[in-house]
Amino acid sequence: MNQVLATIRRRPDASAYLGIALLTGIGLAWFLALGWTLPLYETENLAEWYPYREFFNRTVSRGLFPAWCPDLLCGFPFIGWAHASGLAPAGIIYYLLPFERAATVSLFLHAGLATTGLYYLQRAMQVRPYAAFLCATAVGFGYFLPAEQRHFLPRLLSLSWTPLMWAFLAQMLRQKKLVHFLGFVFTASLCCLGGHVEIFARSMSLALFVLLLVLTIYRPPTRDLVSGAVLYLAAVAMIFLVAAPQLLDTLKLLGLSTRQAKYFYPAYAFISGWQVATLFFPFMAVNLFIVWGLAASLPTLRRDRTNATLVFTIAVCFALAFNFLQVLHLTHLIPVFNRMLWHVYMLHLAAFISAVLAGRIMDGALSGAAPSRTSKISPWFAAA
Repeated sequence: MNQVLATIRRRPDASAYLGIALLTGIGLAWFLALGWTLPLYETENLAEWYPYREFFNRTVSRGLFPAWCPDLLCGFPFIGWAHASGLAPAGIIYYLLPFERAATVSLFLHAGLATTGLYYLQRAMQVRPYAAFLCATAVGFGYFLPAEQRHFLPRLLSLSWTPLMWAFLAQMLRQKKLVHFLGFVFTASLCCLGGHVEIFARSMSLALFVLLLVLTIYRPPTRDLVSGAVLYLAAVAMIFLVAAPQLLDTLKLLGLSTRQAKYFYPAYAFISGWQVATLFFPFMAVNLFIVWGLAASLPTLRRDRTNATLVFTIAVCFALAFNFLQVLHLTHLIPVFNRMLWHVYMLHLAAFISAVLAGRIMDGALSGAAPSRTSKISPWFAAA
């Protein structure tokens, strides 16, 4: 036991990643051993994901690539319909396993991926390993895993890459290393190819929003600003180049879809508000780390600009998801954004940011740097 603890102290990051892998494997093995499956009777599974994967598997087994589906609408550009996730590498799981078992395996693997991304994102934000591991696993396995049991396939495949994408972006702009540049391009491309282009667009847009807040608050030197902007624009260009097979075909289909033009506001704001937000909000409300992180951060906002930025970003996500004060009237004026309907997905992004916020608060409490009484209860949360 002493040797294990010594190894953890000596290599905390490697130990954290190993811990996440073990938690993922144990949960997956438990589900498979008991024969449990996800609730796959939902409309999307019956009408989309299951027949899509069957068509994909049947076509690939014949040595063909499923760019065109003759069985839909007298012929249909299969890749252009991004929700088919035809270009997602993770689709191989559904090729190798029966759909019911593949859905379970995919959920746990992508929950592990999201948790890994949350840990690395916190480390990129200078949170120390112990607090980062606790908050990453609490949100990854305590929020993402149960919230995604409904098995909305493209959302699962795309959303799980978002934390890692944000982490590489933060590291790229801070350290300006090639490995982080390539990591950002790679993870963002997979987020897009996962099949949910709206998740990709919202994740990229929120990251840009936070960057603009940081630039406004911290005012970096002009040299750093220019070099960072060049890196970011070069990375975005490469992302769109890598994801072009998906994006170009999807763009062609827009002319035949309901998103070919700006939505009328009542339709645009329909998938928001309390009624729709109950899809994910209960999973946030019962997550002690998310609730505690938000509550404990309030006394720190005046003296900690980073915490204030995170809380403000979370508030923006909530405002869009719940349409507070009819804030969607503003985004309805923005091109591209006025064609995105699922505003409730901002709750997922808010949960990811909440993990970082909770990690910072817990890290400060454990190091004795946070004097607020609320923050001092973090060891009890760690024990839980």
